Amino acid sequence: MKNSNDKKEVIVTIARLIGNVIYFGILIPLIIMTLMVVYQTAINPEKVPNVFGHKIFMITNDYMDETLKQGDIVIAKTVEITEYEIGDIVAFKNSLNTVTVHRITEINTSIADKTKLFTVQTIKNETDDTKYVREINVEGKVIHVIPKVGVMIASLKDPIILAITVAVILLGGVLIYLIARKIDHIKTEKYYRNN
Repeated sequence: MKNSNDKKEVIVTIARLIGNVIYFGILIPLIIMTLMVVYQTAINPEKVPNVFGHKIFMITNDYMDETLKQGDIVIAKTVEITEYEIGDIVAFKNSLNTVTVHRITEINTSIADKTKLFTVQTIKNETDDTKYVREINVEGKVIHVIPKVGVMIASLKDPIILAITVAVILLGGVLIYLIARKIDHIKTEKYYRNN
């Protein structure tokens, strides 16, 4: 009988540990990151908000760069303008005010205002884009690519898939809550029986 109670104690401890990890390791950082994004959007609505100096973008077509494919997620780091070099992949706002990702082929300085001007191109084009990217339009330097994750994220635009995903997450949360409640109930009964 004691061995059975010891196993229940271990299960209760593990369940509480998992609950604490979920709460402190996931929920609180998500709240902090959300507040950071809201604050940055209010302060500078022209720039894409960052989280600890990093911005996340999804590649939506195959015309960005040979190293990037449609559905890839790229992480761009906010760096000093002087840290950009020829060959870097850069995320920038284009004339349509959407973010584009291209490779830098040339760096110049504007005579008028002494800001940096980047000539960029896609490898597929093999020719430079016709306009310079101004320093002010640069969003960040691409430092990491996560292949194909964007396909899963894009699938959440379908209302049925989104509803199923939300339902599964809610059901999982309810099950974890019910299991934790049952374990607490068992532990409470054991305490009163022994005292």
